[in-house]
Amino acid sequence: MQFESRTVLRARSTRRLIALTGTAVIVGLTALGGGAAPALADPSVASSTASNGVIAVDEASPITRVSLNDRFMTQIVASDPSMGAAFYRPTELDGATNTAIHAVDSTGTLLFDSKTMAYTGTQDAGGSGTPSDPFWLQTTASTIGSHSISQRHNYTVGNDFTRSDLTFTNRSGSAQEIKLSAWGDCYFAGSDKGYSAVDSTHQIATCTHGPDGPTMSFVSLSPGSSVAAGYYSMVRNLALLDYSPLPNACAPADCDLF
Repeated sequence: MQFESRTVLRARSTRRLIALTGTAVIVGLTALGGGAAPALADPSVASSTASNGVIAVDEASPITRVSLNDRFMTQIVASDPSMGAAFYRPTELDGATNTAIHAVDSTGTLLFDSKTMAYTGTQDAGGSGTPSDPFWLQTTASTIGSHSISQRHNYTVGNDFTRSDLTFTNRSGSAQEIKLSAWGDCYFAGSDKGYSAVDSTHQIATCTHGPDGPTMSFVSLSPGSSVAAGYYSMVRNLALLDYSPLPNACAPADCDLF
């Protein structure tokens, strides 16, 4: 079972809100109204790398660092210093505490929660950062009973987004229905305050400070997926408590909070 999503970050300030999808997400960072886009460096002299849980971009690009550690914690850092790191805590450059992935079966049983369960995954990395061969990071936990789960981040130098894929492998011999989700606590532009929004038609969850500040969005790429945004703990609980789809709405119902 695979879930695909994208995270997009754009230049506005945000509060500590949570965006969450029910499968995979892509995260992106884009500076809005901040002048011309950065010119890309000559790839023949670039020294950007993907290794040891970090994509380090050493050339002009909207995103300069993508991290995924062995506990499935993620961090994304924008080149614009006013935007900073995407997730709380922003000083945790190798993986933010308030990011997680989850798996819940159709009975409501929590099979995997990377934030509270002490699974340490194996890591791998590769790619060259080009559109045909993006940089990638992957963490896999293969000892979850008769299951395994992996998370893979992809990044192409010059993009204002990253792509994340979740894959759940069932080795039990019996069919299972699983809800996979990814969760992040926005701390964009160095702020713990902001607002959230949900586009239920296109399954996009966004956190922002206002119309003129940075934004960050989780954009689902998987058919039939769902999203939520709002107060961080409420959104996280929606992923953990049962098998139901996410509400494609803010939690609580008023997006203009926090």
